[in-house]
Amino acid sequence: MKVLVVIDSMRLGGAERLVATLARMAGEAGFELEVVSLSGRPGAGTLADRIAAAGVEPQSLGLKRLVDPAALPALAGVIRESGCDVVHAHLDESIILASIACRVTARPLVCTLHTPWLPGLSLRGRIVRRTAVRLAADAAAFVFVSRASLGSYAARCRRRENWIVVPNGVDLDDFHPGRAPFPPDVAVPPGTPTALVVGRLDSRKGVLEVVEAWPRIREAVPAAMLVLAGTAPDGTRLEQAVADSGVSGNVVFAGLRDDIPDLMRASDVVLLPTWADALPTMLMEAGACGRPVVSTVVGGVPEIVEHGVSGFLGFPGDRTGIADAVSAVLSDPELAARMGRAGRDIVTSRFDARDWARRLRRVYEAATEGSPVPSPDLEIRA
Repeated sequence: MKVLVVIDSMRLGGAERLVATLARMAGEAGFELEVVSLSGRPGAGTLADRIAAAGVEPQSLGLKRLVDPAALPALAGVIRESGCDVVHAHLDESIILASIACRVTARPLVCTLHTPWLPGLSLRGRIVRRTAVRLAADAAAFVFVSRASLGSYAARCRRRENWIVVPNGVDLDDFHPGRAPFPPDVAVPPGTPTALVVGRLDSRKGVLEVVEAWPRIREAVPAAMLVLAGTAPDGTRLEQAVADSGVSGNVVFAGLRDDIPDLMRASDVVLLPTWADALPTMLMEAGACGRPVVSTVVGGVPEIVEHGVSGFLGFPGDRTGIADAVSAVLSDPELAARMGRAGRDIVTSRFDARDWARRLRRVYEAATEGSPVPSPDLEIRA
């Protein structure tokens, strides 16, 4: 069976990284994968690198906008040339375009949205999102990555029979327990109690609250360091917040990284005090590495993290709660180790990428056969 994955771009976002993981798992799960992006050119430092490393040659349509008149014939041509049995579209614009292209080419379609319905979307964002949801109603399956994400759409849109939940997974070969030193360019001395924030360093992920909580953490654990790894859309604001909090000597900006597993194994706790998330892959990765997490009770986070068992969950914006939770983990190595083991157990039992790929294969098979979508082990039907 051949599956053509359609994704919005080649940037290294959360959904794109998951596609790269799926490319590595596809063969073992029993299907062949091809990947095409609507925009962006395959190049160094992009999703294309990771897909190519998995033995899949990435393609890009090079579109600059969704309404490009060349978009539909271009994608339809790729679908036909690929000889794929099913198309799997990820994210809004890919879902919209693939929905039409699959009708033209008579291919079954599976759609996945990786984010919950977020308040504050722009008018264009709301139009694009509602259009994607409406068109996905005619797909063989409309996949949500968590029960919470499905619920956020069910509260605003008409629920359909093809709505299902298939949680993502992480590669347990890459993300495994152990202890690693920080790389030389991340200036954290060996043995220093360290917390890690990784990913997109913007306000929606709660990174400012972490910085503002650090003086209180430093009172409890004076040597504690904070490593920020990722891109910061408003880097100047974040740097100013570090300076204003008086913790410049305790914060390291590590930049965008490819060595996330090593950073996690070098750290003692992973932080994501997010304001909204469907099913944060980073929390699965932390659990797979045997690291406790501090996060929030939003979206699909409680489907990954058990409060008081594999980490601590608080409310968005609660700086005192963040500080107390981080301090508790950094000052008690036995607690951190116990939570890390529990997190590893949760991830291996629920979020192994090999199991995720096998569940998707069952969805693809049902789509090609025109039969009702099966219910994989962790899937909740609407």
